[in-house]
Amino acid sequence: MGNNPYIQGAELERYLNYRPGGFHPVHLGDKFQDKRYTVVNKLGYGSYSTVWLVRDEIQNIYASLKILSADASEESSGTELDVLRRSTTGSGSGKRFVLQFLDSFFHKGPNGTHLCVVTEVSGPSLSMYLCTLDSFDCLPLESAQALIPQLAQGVEYLHSCNIVHGDLHLGNMLYHSFLLESQENIEKYFGTPETTSLRVVPGASPLYSAPHVPRYVVYSPDHSPFLEAIFETPSLVQVKICDFSEASLHDPARPEGVKRKLNCPNVHAAPEVIFDELVSPASDMWALGNTMHQILTGCGTEGATAIPGASRCSRDQVVSEMVRLLGRPPDRWWTRWEARSEYFDEAENRICDTKENKAPEPLGIRINAPLLPPDQDEPCRK
Repeated sequence: MGNNPYIQGAELERYLNYRPGGFHPVHLGDKFQDKRYTVVNKLGYGSYSTVWLVRDEIQNIYASLKILSADASEESSGTELDVLRRSTTGSGSGKRFVLQFLDSFFHKGPNGTHLCVVTEVSGPSLSMYLCTLDSFDCLPLESAQALIPQLAQGVEYLHSCNIVHGDLHLGNMLYHSFLLESQENIEKYFGTPETTSLRVVPGASPLYSAPHVPRYVVYSPDHSPFLEAIFETPSLVQVKICDFSEASLHDPARPEGVKRKLNCPNVHAAPEVIFDELVSPASDMWALGNTMHQILTGCGTEGATAIPGASRCSRDQVVSEMVRLLGRPPDRWWTRWEARSEYFDEAENRICDTKENKAPEPLGIRINAPLLPPDQDEPCRK
């Protein structure tokens, strides 16, 4: 697309995603599904979707409306809908820790046809940077201890439904509380929406204009009041596992899993996902363990992952950390690792350790590791 013609606003979705095949332009007051859902605020956004607070005019309740980009809708609509419908059919204590699916439909707009998913309303993701709050510079220990068993029960429930989530990390887990069951509290904690215009670089010409691009964009709400309320009373803290865009249905007759490329952060990918691209409940358990480690060691946006590194690390860098901490992997992976010689010599010594005469760090929980803001997280190692 060439140079970005926009002056990109901070904490807002990427403006260039408003194009044919991209995001649907949404404005406050827009109505969807035969005027059943009215947009009243914005909840957030991701790489492939925007999420909105809507009022269900039939049920007279608030709900969350996730609108996928047109391209993402074509790629994932069938599997994701099958998974969401399956997630409602099981029973068990862990069901309440999975975001409740309410409805789905397709919406045709100027940028294409979009899969729209309606769920219950929840708060921000666990990856929210807590140091922005006045009262907390880290996740309270009581809250962290409460979240761990909830996540385990939620994943156990999904697996009992033969669902593999495929993308478990703090960004796909939401804070929840029964406070959000009150319509009055939803209005209180999500506040009044704020908007801003899309600014263009002087002299630049955007590739697309209305109706492909919205007249304005909406900021996500300030979640500080809600987070402060639940952290002050740890019993209010609850988690909801969300975002099933990478999920799949598991066939118990194939316990090893199925071959599928996952678009998950490399630092959370299990070895079999990296080497064989096999996806199964076991790969979820690896990611769950990494996430638990982050929660228990975390302040700021995220704690330290058990396999150190940032989400942007390459797969080779992540494998290097796995070997450093856990030792040589099975031969079927070790011999197929094409970049091995960049990290280890024939005696299986780390090249950087040999050059710098450094001993590898011991395996263990790095509770005192420095934690940085989201855009300055731990660098990749070599």
